[in-house]
Amino acid sequence: MMSTRRRLPSVAGKALRAAAVALLVLALGQVTGAQAASMPYPTLITSAVSSTYQSPCGSTDPNCGDPGVLVVQGSPFLLTVTLTASGTPAAFTKATVLTLTATGRGSLSPQTVTMPANTSQYTFDTVSYAPYDNNVQVSAAVGGKGNKATSIASAPSNSFTVLQTLKTDGASVGSSFADGAGPTACASVSATDPVCGYLVLQHGASTSVLLSTGSCAPPVGCNSSGTVTQIIADLTDGHGNALYSRTDPATLIINCYRTVCGQGGVSHLLGLAAGSGDNGALSQAPPCPAKNTIGADQSYCTDQVQNARDNADESSIYVLFFQDFRGSI
Repeated sequence: MMSTRRRLPSVAGKALRAAAVALLVLALGQVTGAQAASMPYPTLITSAVSSTYQSPCGSTDPNCGDPGVLVVQGSPFLLTVTLTASGTPAAFTKATVLTLTATGRGSLSPQTVTMPANTSQYTFDTVSYAPYDNNVQVSAAVGGKGNKATSIASAPSNSFTVLQTLKTDGASVGSSFADGAGPTACASVSATDPVCGYLVLQHGASTSVLLSTGSCAPPVGCNSSGTVTQIIADLTDGHGNALYSRTDPATLIINCYRTVCGQGGVSHLLGLAAGSGDNGALSQAPPCPAKNTIGADQSYCTDQVQNARDNADESSIYVLFFQDFRGSI
């Protein structure tokens, strides 16, 4: 009996000690978690712009140009804001309003966003920009007065193009494709929208076709009253064999209103063009050596034989190509 009474306290003591150890481990775990979650106050706010729009081709497809970030006027894009301090993740201790600004002739909507507390990176999906423009950058900054607000630097986002219109059409090899770009799908031109592009792919394409229109502002350099049309597609049969050639080219018909192309003869008019992967200025599409033929030293050309005046106010300029590109007048 005596030995039994001595063992009972021992067992109870072990249980109490085990419980105490468990509580200590739990408490230490909570402290460690709190310390891991704490971040320094930010000294730098950086921004990055991306989009949910996707190129019809893979990013590594050698037969397809890279259109970059696809942003359309008035439509939301993705704005990722990152907070750091000396290169390490940082955060505000409470939800903080950030003021958004953008370069260019347009404006952002909304012009403020709220960065959540205890968050070093957050993506906002409701920000948009209008009207369409080139070389736009977005910056986020803390507004207001005070040492903390003014001590936080702001780095602008990547530069991106805001398109006027964007659409992706289905296409297939061997099936003729034709569609227009712009607000009216190039059904007509007017003083308000004086330039648009109508694409003709007589052999189709192995991917869907991306058609967009954008600003002629620098560095593009086309007529400031008009727009530039861009086509992105894989113009092969899907196995690396070209669907188009210098003697069997694809066509972009640039429809042009009289305020840009005049009301006289059109045989002398030349289009402007550049490869879709060339982000700089358009260059003159030289005259083709013959009807429906691209010269041996040309990537694109203006088929002045096919140029036509449709009526007193409208002209059609034929630009031939065999790889995806951008074109205007």
